[in-house]
Amino acid sequence: HVNAHVNAHVNAHVNAHVLECNIDDMTPEALAYVQTLLREAGADDVWLTPIVMKKSRAAFTLSVLTEGDTERFADIILRETSSNGLRIVPVSKMKLPREMKSVETEYGTVRVKIARAGNAIKMKPEYDDVERIAREKGVSFADVHTAVERAWRP
Repeated sequence: HVNAHVNAHVNAHVNAHVLECNIDDMTPEALAYVQTLLREAGADDVWLTPIVMKKSRAAFTLSVLTEGDTERFADIILRETSSNGLRIVPVSKMKLPREMKSVETEYGTVRVKIARAGNAIKMKPEYDDVERIAREKGVSFADVHTAVERAWRP
């Protein structure tokens, strides 16, 4: 149970849905393509979970979390996967309020997400910025990430 202090800083429950289906006959490349399409369509999150289906067949559950239009995501899943159906499960989400800030590092500017849970402050560098700068500067992802952590001040 989330303690009352943290709960006071958490956004109210948000209604959302998880759309999911089990797939045992698609290649990893094809599944990666579907995940990309779902993210580009605005899914809040997309993930694959390894499972074992009947007759001990290795498979995946494709899951999509959305606070948006479930029909759009259902259409993509049914069009782009081998599945003939899917489950749509209503869920409630709690999330910490977040803000974006910019951090200046020796490699360049990186956006960071800041969230607060009581007195705890969570900072996470924006993946796309870290990746772009690492490529542009010819340094490792870890070096850019560490530079952000050094430069960030709460």
